[in-house]
Amino acid sequence: MKRILLAAALLAAVTGISRAGTDTRTGTAGASELRIPVGTRTSALGGASIADVQGAEAAFWNPAGIAMSEHSEAYVSHMRYFADMKLNYVSLLYRTDGAGTLGFSVKVLDVGDIIVTDESNPEGTGQVTAPTFTVIGLSYARRFTDRVAFGGTIQLVNESVLQETSNGLAFDLGFQYALNWHGMRVAAVLKNWGPQMHYDGADLESFFIPNGARPDANPRSFKAISADFEMPAQAQIGVTGNLYSQEGHRVSAAFSFVSNNFSKDEYHGGLEYNYDNTLFVRAGYSYSNAKDALTSDNSYLYGLTGGAGISWPLGENRVDIGYNYTQLKNYFDSNHTFSLRYLF
Repeated sequence: MKRILLAAALLAAVTGISRAGTDTRTGTAGASELRIPVGTRTSALGGASIADVQGAEAAFWNPAGIAMSEHSEAYVSHMRYFADMKLNYVSLLYRTDGAGTLGFSVKVLDVGDIIVTDESNPEGTGQVTAPTFTVIGLSYARRFTDRVAFGGTIQLVNESVLQETSNGLAFDLGFQYALNWHGMRVAAVLKNWGPQMHYDGADLESFFIPNGARPDANPRSFKAISADFEMPAQAQIGVTGNLYSQEGHRVSAAFSFVSNNFSKDEYHGGLEYNYDNTLFVRAGYSYSNAKDALTSDNSYLYGLTGGAGISWPLGENRVDIGYNYTQLKNYFDSNHTFSLRYLF
């Protein structure tokens, strides 16, 4: 009973910290790469399964889940994002004996080549740049009982565009609690909380002769100051449970609620069919009541999701392969993600 009350108190605390999402701050946050989903299972479930996500994929969705894995793991995923962008994710877990689980992850958003333009050369200066957005995560989680786990992640954020760079820190904190009833689990996560970031670099510096100065005066250096921007912080609560479980067949459902500091609240749901922990079929849906400022139409980017996975033993180890499809609305191409997981 005490554990159930503790779980309820933590869920209430996260809900209290989060405030209702609003359209008024949309577009004012930076480091948006922090919000791009990774992996195949949780993405295929509409992002809903933060309560039962485990292993290396959990380093992004809920760091408490890395402690729920019984193995050390290596995990890679590749996403074909919209506008020819690509997202690569690598995560490694090391499970210790009694001291918790350590995790290391790298997320890289590849924007591709962009033609450089300026006021004098709107068709291009002849230069090509390739902006890079990298997030390096260091995670730690521990089971305090066989049903309760807490975890956290420190994320090192680096953005580079031309000669300008921006660096920052973001923090995730999560917990999972298994109720031991019909496979039900509850979870809460705080994501992307950290100090403000700003850009700095040589391209912000200009040289010119000030007005009123002598024509033969030496040019002076003037540097523009980049405005600070905030992290896309959010708070999440989630629940999962079994709808059916018998003789190697299991159907489970997941639901989560996300409160964003810089956009409308989101609702996520998903279903998974599990055959003998070998074959998995998944489907989900994401919804937000975000409105277009001009047309008042719903402008939320995501919608239907789906995917599948297969898992088989390899000696004393195990290999998982997964696929995820995510619908993107409003003129964007849908996302396709592939993953490989090795448990050892």
